[in-house]
Order: sequence, then C-alpha cells, then structure tokens
Amino acid sequence: TPVEELRVQYRTASTVISSRCDGIRASQRIFVPQRDPVQVWTVELENTGETPRTLSVFAATQFAFQDLLVDVHSDLGGVYAYAYDSKGENTRDRAFLCVTSHHAASTGHREDLLLAPLDLSAPSLLEGRDLQNVNGYGFHAAGGVQAKMTLEPGARGRLDFLLGHAPSLEKAIELRESYTPSRIDSLLEEVASEEDRRAGAFSVDTGHPNLDAVINHFAKKQMTVYLVKKSGYRDNLQVCYALAMADEPLAETALLRALAAQYPAGRAPHCFRPLTGPDLQRSD
Repeated sequence: TPVEELRVQYRTASTVISSRCDGIRASQRIFVPQRDPVQVWTVELENTGETPRTLSVFAATQFAFQDLLVDVHSDLGGVYAYAYDSKGENTRDRAFLCVTSHHAASTGHREDLLLAPLDLSAPSLLEGRDLQNVNGYGFHAAGGVQAKMTLEPGARGRLDFLLGHAPSLEKAIELRESYTPSRIDSLLEEVASEEDRRAGAFSVDTGHPNLDAVINHFAKKQMTVYLVKKSGYRDNLQVCYALAMADEPLAETALLRALAAQYPAGRAPHCFRPLTGPDLQRSD
C-alpha cells in the first residue's frame, strides 16, 4: 500500500514526520527535553476508515555499548540495556527504551525483532509477528518495544516512546511514570520557548527566507548542541564567540567549564567529554 501525504517538518524544538496509508493517518514527533537525558517519540494515529482497526506500533534501537546486555521488563514497558560490569560501578553505559502506555511486548534480541538481513530495514512486525519478550546479549542484542491499540472509525490515539539514559532500572521506571502526555507537551513548550528566546536575541535579513532560517534559528541551535557534546578550548572558543550574541549565560558557562579543566602543569586539554571529565576520552 503506497504511503501518501508524506511530510517532514524540521523545527528548532522538534521534528515531525507525518503521512497517510491504508486508512490510517499517522505522525511522529521527536524532541529532547531541556533537563532529562531522554528523547521523546510521540506517535499520533487516526482511523480515517469506516471499520475498527487494531494497530501494532513498535519502536526499535541499537545500543552502542561493549559487552551489552538488554533485558525485558514489563514494569518498565520496554527494555533496559547495560554494559556488563561485575562490580556494578559503571552507571554511564546504561539506557532504556519504553512506551508509557499500551505496552504489548518487548525484546532484547535482534533475531526476535528483525528479519533477514537482520537490520532495521526489515522489522519482523511488518509480517504480522509479535515480539516474544526475549532478552539479548552481545552481538545479538537490540532493543524493540511493541504497543497495540484499537481505534474505532474516526477515533484518534497517542503513544509516547522514551529512549534515554538512567543509572538504574528503578530510575528508568521512575522517569517513565513521570512522563504523562500533558507533562510531555509542557516540556516541549519549554524547549520551544527557549529556542524562541535564543532566536530573538538577534536576527539577520538576507532577503532569502531559507538562508535566514538557517542563520537565525538552526545555526544557533547547532552551536548549543555542540557545547553539550564536548568541552575544550579551541573549538568551544570559536563557538562561544558567536553564541554569546544569542545566549550569553550559556556561553559563559561553557567557557568557565573549559577553563576549569587543566593538567597539573597548567596545560589545557584540546577537548574532553563533559560526562567523563578531563581524565577520560580526551583529545590533544
């Protein structure tokens, strides 16, 4: 069945993908809240046909951890992934994928999730299969979550999937329980308000709307994202020169964080990852 009315909207606070197929209108909205280490995928569905429809919707990901284990947890409504650590001290390489409602099944094993050639282009659910709640480990590990809902003619439904980091399973469950639809929408409004504030700090009018959008919105967003990814001297100083015009407090915070990282002799590392500090994953 051909997909119709396919549309992708790139916004400073979110990305929205929408289409219509076989009597179902669907959209997916993707955004990252300001504070929590989580990405939110909101799927909205509408039955435009004349008969009830039972829909199976799934989310999938591949966790990039070494010595990976992925466990299914019904109380999470999804899977919890972690790098094997016999001492339990590594709380950084841990993540989860879940749905906040209508959870049907999950999997941590790629052969339960995928058909040949075992990549995300061939999900088994497209053949009408259900996930089997299988744990995964090592090379065979993956993350998949399945939700089901029935829509009457003209009815609409919503599913919220969360992909994020949590130092423990209990923290992941706590985060999931706090993400109600109304709170998710409120968090998106916070992000949009912050992006609007930054965009309004200064503007450039070149006479070309597309170029203006890049300079006035997306260039500022890209600079902000860069500061989150890593810290350091040369690159961050270059970014902060421009960012200071749009967000002076954020630029000041980034500069002070870079200045605080030094070797004992006073030399500065070229860059370091904020999550690990100057002694790990540094580059000179």
